[in-house]
Amino acid sequence: MLLLGSLSSPRDPPVLHVAVLLLDDGAHHFPVRDGQSVACPHALPAGLPQRHASASHAGLAPGTAPPSGLKPGQAFDKSGSSPRLVQLLSNGVAKGQRCVVPGCGRGYDLAALVTAGASHAVGVEISNTAAAAARAYIAHDSALTSEQQERITVQEADYLQDGAGTDYDLGVDYTFFCALHPSLRPSWAAAWAKALRPGGLLITLIFPVDPAADPNHGPPFPGKAPAV
Repeated sequence: MLLLGSLSSPRDPPVLHVAVLLLDDGAHHFPVRDGQSVACPHALPAGLPQRHASASHAGLAPGTAPPSGLKPGQAFDKSGSSPRLVQLLSNGVAKGQRCVVPGCGRGYDLAALVTAGASHAVGVEISNTAAAAARAYIAHDSALTSEQQERITVQEADYLQDGAGTDYDLGVDYTFFCALHPSLRPSWAAAWAKALRPGGLLITLIFPVDPAADPNHGPPFPGKAPAV
């Protein structure tokens, strides 16, 4: 399901179009109100070790950095972008666009964006190990051409505090929103409002979607389209 809405920081008028994708891609399933399920291929497994957090601001969920030694295809790493995101990008939404992906992990979505014609894709990771893993994937394992690789940049930064620049045309938020405690969602919205140009597009894939779940229990912290 694709929903359209708007997003703004507390100081700015609503100027950003927001695309919210509720997924069913055959991986991790969570109940939703109608009795069906929503799936997400990057869901954090129960019992993920909390010691791997690399958080610089209060409230960032422990366990958001990949466990040491996690290989592609293990646990919540599915060795590629969400099929639904790839399907959306096939419509040309990223062609010629400057894109940003906070919490980019190993960089699968960065590769998908430049493959779909993005002029530049910037990934942001608060974890130095995750940033290094993304750079290694892009350089050695992504099957991208050298020209496509040159259109990707991976930054090590705190997206909520430091940002990643401004005037992006397109943002992709996958497993970033759900990794943040609900108390940080106003900061999340402000960071996106700062990063995207007026009229920019934000694609956010939300999971788990469970109205009965404790919103403060996570990660992943339950979300729903109205929260975005």
